[in-house]
Amino acid sequence: MNENIVILARPHNIIVDTIKELLTRNNYIPKPLKNLTDINEINYLNKVKGVVISTAVVSEIKESYIETFYEIRKKLPYVPIIFATLVNNENMSKLISLSLSRTIKDFKIFKINNETILDNSLGSFSSFILISKEEIDMNPEITDKILKKHFLI
Repeated sequence: MNENIVILARPHNIIVDTIKELLTRNNYIPKPLKNLTDINEINYLNKVKGVVISTAVVSEIKESYIETFYEIRKKLPYVPIIFATLVNNENMSKLISLSLSRTIKDFKIFKINNETILDNSLGSFSSFILISKEEIDMNPEITDKILKKHFLI
């Protein structure tokens, strides 16, 4: 059986259950990190299809979401990434864009909508999805399609 693993970096208790349910219903195996150094001891990196990084202020992992992003990128430079948020997506999208623009030249941050499904850059190094619990709950079919296209299965 093919294992499609998705790493949950910076899991936050409010959104982690929703993300786990989203991943399992789409045939992914969620693997939460307890701390960021765990990434160096993972023996299944070749099976990782994506990473979900929580932008929540509080997390089991002490590093910020952007510090976590850069550490993940060092170990898994081409794995697609989703940012999961608890706050207004517009504000968080601006914060993430500002942070990413310091080191990534051209990138896109996608939201959950029908237009995103049609974009062929999903799944690329420079494409990111920003998702909230509310969006997952309100648009499960669209969310599932975007997730599969971004994580390339």
